[in-house]
Amino acid sequence: MNLQEQLNRIQEMMTKIANEDFTDYGDLSNPDKLKSDFDKYITTNEPRGVGKIHKSIGNNLGEIIEILKQDFGFKSIKYVGEGYYGIAFDVGKNKIIKLTNNKDEIDGIEYVLEKQKELGGSVPGVVHYYNLKYYPTSNVYAILMDKVKPLSKKEETIYTVIYYEMANYSDSDFWDKYDDTNEDIRKEFIEFIIDRLESPRPEDELPSFKIDEYDLVNYIDTYRELLTTLESNNVPTEDLHGGNIGRKDNKLIHFDVMSPPKK
Repeated sequence: MNLQEQLNRIQEMMTKIANEDFTDYGDLSNPDKLKSDFDKYITTNEPRGVGKIHKSIGNNLGEIIEILKQDFGFKSIKYVGEGYYGIAFDVGKNKIIKLTNNKDEIDGIEYVLEKQKELGGSVPGVVHYYNLKYYPTSNVYAILMDKVKPLSKKEETIYTVIYYEMANYSDSDFWDKYDDTNEDIRKEFIEFIIDRLESPRPEDELPSFKIDEYDLVNYIDTYRELLTTLESNNVPTEDLHGGNIGRKDNKLIHFDVMSPPKK
């Protein structure tokens, strides 16, 4: 892309942002956050949550907010942020409503809802889901779930790097090397993870952190405890990166489960 093409692209993005009206989206309470997330979507040209939902519902977010308030019985809805597959709203009473049209996520949540019925309560290691409602006119799903405490950026990055090394699969090379009785192999692999945390790859889009071996081992053990808990309940772990992990009652909790387990 030459300089003129880049300038044209920037102008196109700025025009698109300028034409967005974020002041008439209903009782969001946080239109500045919504606008900044949408700005990020436009400037990075990535298919993130705000852009996907915006494309699906057009300028009808305010109307959907009012419908959600009536259907779920909440007085106000506050926009709190986005992910790659949807956007989330704080509805009070320690609960979140997420809008998404990602089929893999819906399949995963439907599986967890069925699992909750089997167990008669929450699935260990998974956020509790209350309801899932489809709005065909806008082709969007609304998911009501418990609110969990977000991880710090450092924690999120560490668990994501562990995830990148395929640690979310119990039969992966990661655990083979990590459990190796040869201390040199184990130490070499841990040092590899530390190096990746301190010098992330450009495609990771993660900040860099320094961490010593002792702390990293504690993070790995904590991640593995969550992984084992999920697998023992046959919960899919294919998307168990740091961005999909929170904390409740000082324990790690997986949310935004993607797809049911393969049969």
